[in-house]
Amino acid sequence: MDAQALALICGIAGTLALVAGASLLIVDGLEQREGDSLRHWLVEIDLIDLLDRRKTIERTLYRHHRAFGATVIAGAAALLVALWTLHDHPPVTAWLTEMLGAWGVEAVMLVACASGLFALGIGVFLLIRPSILKKFEAEANRWIEPFPSRTQANARAETDVNRLIMRAPRVTGLLLLAAGLGCLLAYAG
Repeated sequence: MDAQALALICGIAGTLALVAGASLLIVDGLEQREGDSLRHWLVEIDLIDLLDRRKTIERTLYRHHRAFGATVIAGAAALLVALWTLHDHPPVTAWLTEMLGAWGVEAVMLVACASGLFALGIGVFLLIRPSILKKFEAEANRWIEPFPSRTQANARAETDVNRLIMRAPRVTGLLLLAAGLGCLLAYAG
């Protein structure tokens, strides 16, 4: 990893730490009432549980398959046109060659074109006959399912961390602000 990428990661981490630290200071400044809606949304809501829920879109997708197919085709066509114009744009290709090297640019362009063509094929199948994609969908679901859901031990550990943070939110907020400021100073330097 080069120094520029490391500095960018440090800048992003610093910004996130500053936002989290300031949020903790603001939440602690609010009255600690149980019914406070801002405190509820910032602290008490279990966002991981919301993200961990399985959502199915098959029914909506198959009911409106023509609209979804047309949208995917339009997006794939836009990607392929953008790649075509990007390939003929000398300043951009020179910049990419400087960043990635000649082989890197060719690899990125090849993967992007293949992805656009793949999306174009999926869009055509969605538009004409979405039932062809059933086997592909079943295989994709098989690959997604092995990711474990949140276990009871993970939930307990998250609750313990939240309890420790809320026991001293000002101290935690100040530590996060200091860490974020340090990261941003390292990014600037």
